[in-house]
Amino acid sequence: MDKNAVQKLIDLKSERVSFEVYAGKSAVWKNFFLVNVDGDKAPFVKCGKCSTLLKWKSKDGTSSLNAHHQYCSPKSPLMKITDLPGFSGIPSQPKVPSSVKSQIANELVNMCARDIRPFSTVDGEGFQGLCKSLIAIGSKYGNVPIEQVLPCATTVSRHMESVLSKEKAALCEVLKTAVNFGITTDGWSHTSTNQQYITITIHFIDEQWKMHSHILATRAADEKHTADYIKQLVRSVMNEFAVYRPGIVFVTDNAANMKAAFRDELWIGCAGHNLNLVLSHGLQNSSIQSTAAVTELPTEVSGLISTCKELVTLVKRTKLNNSLDTTLKQCIQTRWNSVLRTLQSVYDNRAQLRSAASEPNSNRNLHRLLSDLSDELLEQVI
Repeated sequence: MDKNAVQKLIDLKSERVSFEVYAGKSAVWKNFFLVNVDGDKAPFVKCGKCSTLLKWKSKDGTSSLNAHHQYCSPKSPLMKITDLPGFSGIPSQPKVPSSVKSQIANELVNMCARDIRPFSTVDGEGFQGLCKSLIAIGSKYGNVPIEQVLPCATTVSRHMESVLSKEKAALCEVLKTAVNFGITTDGWSHTSTNQQYITITIHFIDEQWKMHSHILATRAADEKHTADYIKQLVRSVMNEFAVYRPGIVFVTDNAANMKAAFRDELWIGCAGHNLNLVLSHGLQNSSIQSTAAVTELPTEVSGLISTCKELVTLVKRTKLNNSLDTTLKQCIQTRWNSVLRTLQSVYDNRAQLRSAASEPNSNRNLHRLLSDLSDELLEQVI
């Protein structure tokens, strides 16, 4: 009797078929049964898990049985054709083992160390876009040498103009759909080279009320930042993108040259700058003698701020900052709400600072500053 006929009898649960446990030495036999048909041994075994009928004779051994058992075990479920990538039209998302992720993390650490790059590089959209392209190339062409894929720095620089032209053209098409724009601009200096720049950013809201912001240009500003120079530079950039038109709102800080540059336009002072100026002025002692009623900053508050600033400087200078759970933050005039950051960092580290001050041979100035610190006032000012 052939296999199909025996399988049919098994499916019909015919009394002609019986099963027998085989006392073999291999552990795999606990998952299979010998098959008897009409009381005689048939050259088949039945899987105890999936009831599949397999051809088997004593001279065959157990290799085929082991292979089937691994295939039909719960750890390796039977694959269906619909499980194959791309069958259903939805791209499969294979899971990457944690060991692979750990290996990549180690490689990224080496990259940042060797090339002197910040760890935040891996969070950049540009870096992640490059990684996606490299993965796609590996999937299509296999494990090719990286030298065949990555170009040299000179080649990259040669591609800059073509990429710029393409991106610029695409942005111009997007800007054509906007009804009107807001323009923000500001000057800044590079921390290392002191090279001065001016950046122009455009903003608009689309028909779905979604905000869009795009940097049009960051240009080196070597000349004196007069109102006329700023005006001409911003207008030339806007003309490049064909977005200069009546009714545009210009938003800048309250610097005299910025206000003068856009005095003939619809100009609004930046609310963030205004609030920061109010805060900065409000936390300064008034040194102006005036007959008008002036509400000066209470000496307790000014003293508290001075104590916290001096405390941060001392902790940084003595390297104590490195041993704190969260470091103290220095007050920097150009950083928005910097006083609050300083006060909050001192408040969060009070216990550790006092513990350090109580140790033998601790800094005397640390004792003095902490004794001048009022926790209640610090909390109220924050």
